[in-house]
Amino acid sequence: MFTPTIDGPEVTAIILCGGQGTRLRDVIPNTPKALAILNGMPFIHILLQKIEEISPKNVILCTGHLGSQIREILGDSYRSLRLIYSHEELPLGTAGALRNAAKHLDTQLIFVTNGDSFLEIQLMDYVRWHRKVCSKVSLVVKEVSDVERYGKVEMNKSGEITEFTEKSTRTSSSKGFINTGNYLMDRETINNIPKVGSVSLEREVLPSLIADGVSGYVATGRFIDIGTPESFKEASQFFSKQRMSRDLSRRCLTSFI
Repeated sequence: MFTPTIDGPEVTAIILCGGQGTRLRDVIPNTPKALAILNGMPFIHILLQKIEEISPKNVILCTGHLGSQIREILGDSYRSLRLIYSHEELPLGTAGALRNAAKHLDTQLIFVTNGDSFLEIQLMDYVRWHRKVCSKVSLVVKEVSDVERYGKVEMNKSGEITEFTEKSTRTSSSKGFINTGNYLMDRETINNIPKVGSVSLEREVLPSLIADGVSGYVATGRFIDIGTPESFKEASQFFSKQRMSRDLSRRCLTSFI
């Protein structure tokens, strides 16, 4: 079994996988997005294998719509990872889901990622950078040719976030940085999220923290989103190519030996 190590304080990982997945229901009916099959395995397996790089103390799965299916598939562990479930009966939004999971947190540093996207990134490098900049909250951003679908993140030359423009407001078809849905934050930030109904991390909490300092870590790897039928098809092709590449490498290594 793969057992990674991490230097420094322990980390808890949170995967936000409670979304309704309405745009994907024609593709994966009656199935949560996190269980969509890509590269012959549930998408959540791909995310967990990525998270394993930082050897978190625990992984908290924030579930909602059809969340019982995720628990039935994964159980209480996956490879080297210990899994904890934080279920919401009613939609709480991305920030509300984090606040609902606060009772399970027993580390100061928290890594948060969306359960419907994948980013090619060295997570250990991101963790080390976050500690170096001494930021309470940071997020991974990526430059894309068209920010319209995702919303835009503005940064200054020092890498501090100055503005979030969500896709439903003032975005236009232009090049810029987007929020990839990968964050590092301290436990206090999550504890301070209001306990009132549905709260959005992207639209409400993060913009309110800008004055206190939110840092942006620039990623250059591929950003994969499975939220729409079109992007789901692209993700299927991407992970299929990744699998073919790995299989070819194994065959070459075997031939060499």
